[in-house]
Amino acid sequence: MSTNKITRWFAAAGLLLTTTLAGSAAYADALPNIINSSYPNFFHSAKIRANQGTWTGQTNNGHKDLTFSVGPGNQYTGEIFKFNFTATFNNDGSLNTGSVSIQGSIDALGITDKKTVLMTADLISFEASGQLVGFNTDNIECNSTLESMAGITCTTQESIILTLAGTYPGDPNARFRATASSVITSVPVPAAVWLFGTGLGLIGAVARRRK
Repeated sequence: MSTNKITRWFAAAGLLLTTTLAGSAAYADALPNIINSSYPNFFHSAKIRANQGTWTGQTNNGHKDLTFSVGPGNQYTGEIFKFNFTATFNNDGSLNTGSVSIQGSIDALGITDKKTVLMTADLISFEASGQLVGFNTDNIECNSTLESMAGITCTTQESIILTLAGTYPGDPNARFRATASSVITSVPVPAAVWLFGTGLGLIGAVARRRK
């Protein structure tokens, strides 16, 4: 490989890392007390509702739009997934109690029963800013198949970040409905590291194809 090609390769990789870190920092700036997303992740759309101090949410489109990702290049879209979370707030807007759970099938991982519990966690804090809403989670339990494949143990505090279709009114007691894109995470590995590795793999694949 020529010096110019090597230079361009590292420049592209550096740009990818910078862009990823910038996106990660956006959450950190807006929701400083909510941990940034990491792997394994569950990506999906959700319908959420806030009414009389309680937020509830579940997956959209008949529970068929959830994607699971365990690392660079390993993404699986399940035919059946179900995501639910409930959060109850005090009068001052602080989180009182809450929980989140995901169940479903991931055939590529050998999880074929759609009722299999993939992850459960307790909600321990809440923060909102404009169209972003974040929940910190704790007391996490992951399905053993997920843990063995990813080489992780889901016992660490993590986060759920929702990007709302509208602006959060700031009052958990107000009636509020919105569509949200969600990232549910279970281990604190910086997403930028995984995405950076994925980008390097893609760049290498392109270089090999050109050869």
